[in-house]
Amino acid sequence: MAAAAHSKFNEFRSKFRGTFFDFIYYLLVLTFPTILIAVGFLKHDACPSESRIPLWLIAYGLVILANRLFAEIVSKKSKAVELKYPEIENETKLEKAQRELWIDSEGPHYAKAVFSLTRSFKILLIIIGIYLLFASYDNSQYCHWAPYSLFIFAVISSILLLFGLILVGFCLLCIFRKENDSHA
Repeated sequence: MAAAAHSKFNEFRSKFRGTFFDFIYYLLVLTFPTILIAVGFLKHDACPSESRIPLWLIAYGLVILANRLFAEIVSKKSKAVELKYPEIENETKLEKAQRELWIDSEGPHYAKAVFSLTRSFKILLIIIGIYLLFASYDNSQYCHWAPYSLFIFAVISSILLLFGLILVGFCLLCIFRKENDSHA
């Protein structure tokens, strides 16, 4: 489901490739991790109660950038392979399966593997960030506001809120699907 939404977004974005939309997209995608890295470097001594918070900011920002880089590599290489094996009009299921097999066999396997690894590492860093945030909450007055209050709290709160919204959305989807299935 997430892959389909990402694919539709990339399809929408490809219509505006090379335009102002691309500029804004990359500006937003690159600004957030760059700010995390900058604050981590600039305030590396500003949180004596939990000195790992600035390090977490740097690591999380770098992983976000690496994840974005490998997502772009996978997207570009996959698109090139798909152009090599275009869809045929009135294609049978067997021909489609064969074409998808060719595409998959020539796809950017190393980039997909690294992309999956960075995505997994992002999840691990989120868990570590939650631990650092709540482990040092009582001593937060000893931290500079930038690395602690603004970024750690904002980032972790946003991620938890997003996860909660996705979970609620998924539950609502399941409920409405059951209702529609029972009426059919």
